[in-house]
Amino acid sequence: MASWVGPPPLNKPKKRLWGLLGDLEFEVGEAPKSFGLQEKTNYAEHERIEGKPRLQWTGDSLDSLDLAFAWHCDWCDPDQKLEELRQLKDTHEPQRLVIGARFIGSFVIESISSNLKRTDPTGVTIQSEAQVKLKESPIMKDFSTVGSRSAKNFALISPFRRQA
Repeated sequence: MASWVGPPPLNKPKKRLWGLLGDLEFEVGEAPKSFGLQEKTNYAEHERIEGKPRLQWTGDSLDSLDLAFAWHCDWCDPDQKLEELRQLKDTHEPQRLVIGARFIGSFVIESISSNLKRTDPTGVTIQSEAQVKLKESPIMKDFSTVGSRSAKNFALISPFRRQA
């Protein structure tokens, strides 16, 4: 008779969905521990014969998001979550980001960095962390076709911008 090695099997309660990145669902316990936004505006600098240069706004850069995840075997399978992110990155396709009922935008996964924090004596992952960099991908013709859920019902409101 084989004995169980590693963390006990998960007895998960009913799902409490925090958000989506493409088809990848994040429950409340799996949500990022930090969520950073970088917005950038571009300016051209024009030299003048006399006086200081002038600036001319040339447009906005693509937004970047930094997500930091901390996963523990008590509420999810850390290795599975990391593998799901890697598979999503390898599609090289824009993915919709939805938090709660808000459509944040379309993003590609630019990079994933992971840290194995703790294992059991047999090497089974107990705790891991991941840092994910997302880059805005504003050219998505029909975001309702990306993923299995329809995004048409989500409000097109960003939680980062002030609403008029």
